[in-house]
Amino acid sequence: MAVSYLLQGGALRAQPMEAFLGRLLDQAPVIALVGAGGKTTLMYALAERSRALGRSTLATTTTHIFRPQGPENCRDLVQCQARWRQGEYAVWGTEGPAGKLGALSPEDFSTALAAADQVLVEADGARRMACKAPAGHEPQIPAQAGLVVAVAGLTALGRSVAEGCFRPEWVCALLGCSMDHILTPAGLARLLASEAGGRKGVGGRAYWAVLNQCDGPRQMDQGLEVLEALAHQGVQGALTCFLREGEERS
Repeated sequence: MAVSYLLQGGALRAQPMEAFLGRLLDQAPVIALVGAGGKTTLMYALAERSRALGRSTLATTTTHIFRPQGPENCRDLVQCQARWRQGEYAVWGTEGPAGKLGALSPEDFSTALAAADQVLVEADGARRMACKAPAGHEPQIPAQAGLVVAVAGLTALGRSVAEGCFRPEWVCALLGCSMDHILTPAGLARLLASEAGGRKGVGGRAYWAVLNQCDGPRQMDQGLEVLEALAHQGVQGALTCFLREGEERS
């Protein structure tokens, strides 16, 4: 089960996930995903939706990503094109340790851009934490990206920065707080709206903030607070819930 929620008229309105994903895909042929708390899940959901729309779709990274459970990693453009002819999306990255894929060479990345209709790039790392602020060298957004989507997990709320955030020292510097500070909806909105946070390196590109892990009534209420705060700062946002088969919302 997957569902999305947008802020409309001061209230959350459910929208089919397919419609929300299509809305993001239509904004740019190259999309970069940054942040934490569900980037990879969202990227593969976008890839599946793009495939369903009939687009030759590539999922890749400028950092490291875990291998998908479905398609095998392609070794070159020829294998990507074979996947596209089969009506599937392609995943292409360099072979790395611990079941991860790494960034393509600049030459291979340029080749992929020229061949694919839609390219989805995970451009940040978070070591499976729910929230983060970027270090000096992050994120690694490709110049060709026309849309940046910053992701954060709502499970970071109500926890200390040290416990719930990746690169907590950078979060503390941005928020002006200590490691034991409890992250609030207002604080998460500041992280996502800041040009030293989620919007770092975005420049004039289109930008969305996506709050994942919206898996129950408490997260819905917290997510609404974050979306309202983001709207006041001119940032478009959405809530998403991706549940595995057999799971139920609490």
